[in-house]
Amino acid sequence: MQWLRLIRCLLALAALAAAPALTVGVRAASEIHEHGASGTYPGRVLDEIARHRRAVLARARSGFVPQSSGTAPAVDVGEIAVIPDDGTLVTAPNLFDLDFKHLTFRPAGAGYAVEAGSGGFDAAAATQGTLLNPPPGSQPPGIGDDDSREISIGFSFPFFGESYSTLFINSDGNLTFRAGDSASSDRSLGRILAGPPRIAPYFADLDPSVAGQLRYVSEPGRLVVTWNQVPDYSSFGIGPRETVQVALRADGSIQFSYAGIQGSAAVVAIAPGNSSDPPLVMDFSAAAGQTFLGAAAEVFAVTSSLDVVAVSQRFYQTHEDAYQYLVVFTNFEFSLNGAFAYELNIANAVTGLGRIGLTPTFDYSRDFGSERLESLLNMGNLNRYPADPAAVFLRGVDSTLSVLGQEAGHRFLAYALFRDPETGAHSTELLGRDL
Repeated sequence: MQWLRLIRCLLALAALAAAPALTVGVRAASEIHEHGASGTYPGRVLDEIARHRRAVLARARSGFVPQSSGTAPAVDVGEIAVIPDDGTLVTAPNLFDLDFKHLTFRPAGAGYAVEAGSGGFDAAAATQGTLLNPPPGSQPPGIGDDDSREISIGFSFPFFGESYSTLFINSDGNLTFRAGDSASSDRSLGRILAGPPRIAPYFADLDPSVAGQLRYVSEPGRLVVTWNQVPDYSSFGIGPRETVQVALRADGSIQFSYAGIQGSAAVVAIAPGNSSDPPLVMDFSAAAGQTFLGAAAEVFAVTSSLDVVAVSQRFYQTHEDAYQYLVVFTNFEFSLNGAFAYELNIANAVTGLGRIGLTPTFDYSRDFGSERLESLLNMGNLNRYPADPAAVFLRGVDSTLSVLGQEAGHRFLAYALFRDPETGAHSTELLGRDL
């Protein structure tokens, strides 16, 4: 089947305002999602960089050798740069491999050391203490889907240089400090990094309002939180159930334990929050005392995805650094995680957009092989688009050009918040249904 990979190609479309236009493309997922949703969200660039680094690490450990391009070298066809995949442009699935194991994070200087081991789940703690999701109709009402509860830790807990006496238990398999997290947006690594300080044993779309038990036990010097048989959110019936536990101790140590994981995608991480730096990408199952500063994470998924960082790097190996936008189409299948297309904000020097108090400027262009790249659009499967770019084909309103325009607009509008003069709060009214 090697020849199948060799005939895959990338067509990436790049254009620079007031500069020569160049086109590059790629053909991707065969499924046409009826909602046509955009997969753009703040901080996604950090997710893509982390996914790329994880793929590079996995290939290095496996001894992977890129396949020869043979008779299909990179070539420009008119305004289209055609780049064959040699096995390094698509990330492989990263299946969850921590079930019935535990991870221990111990303070080490200004950071942590992490080590994996077998077992470790406290079955007694999983059935004791305070139940946060009692049956519907109970008083007080229980924690719901996309919900959060603040509790007292019971002792002073040190975390990345700060000490906390309270924390928020969030329904989606994580704990946060300073603020809860009840958002329904993508359970992504970018959301972990940019959000409040967080401990995430299994960050996924869990729904304790329909089944399972979400409990915590507070003891002298120890707090244990358990999501016991809590299902993933499902529009129909009850989703796969997850059993995961996190224990905090007064010395600052943290333990994640797993006793039955059936879901397909999650982020496992600890993070100091409000960060714009890519995290340390880990293979937690092989952790043997590695130390780190800042965030450390592993993203698990059962699908392959386009490594847009690798695509961009490959493009710049044979093209000048003269473009602010790259637009990518594929002619092979990969997961877009339910989206029709998405845009990455790679660099921004403009102030005045985004939540007040956060640094609005950033530049990750060097990770993509450039010094001036600002935006990358992943348009997905070329076969999903009609030959006429102005023809309406999606949701009865969208053409290829309108999808392209919407995604390109995220370069300027993905973070556009404003202070509501009536409430004084930050408003998301300028943003779309997925914020």
